[in-house]
Amino acid sequence: MPQHASQHIIPTIAGQPIFKTLNADSLLMVSNGHITVYNKKTNRYTDLPYDAHTVYGMPFIPTAVELDNQGNAGLAAITVY
Repeated sequence: MPQHASQHIIPTIAGQPIFKTLNADSLLMVSNGHITVYNKKTNRYTDLPYDAHTVYGMPFIPTAVELDNQGNAGLAAITVY
């Protein structure tokens, strides 16, 4: 039986989102004004809205996401550029 791609609607995705796989079940999505962690297994997401601006007063638009598993005090970190 062929595998079919599933489609999901996540209302927090806007503009040109950046996707990063966290593990087999989780996906990190960063877009204009939202950082979203989506669990593919349960089809649920957690959203962290943000309102950040550049030094020139323009809205911050993310262009890259980096995972740091060797962060401060041994904690993992996610950096959004």
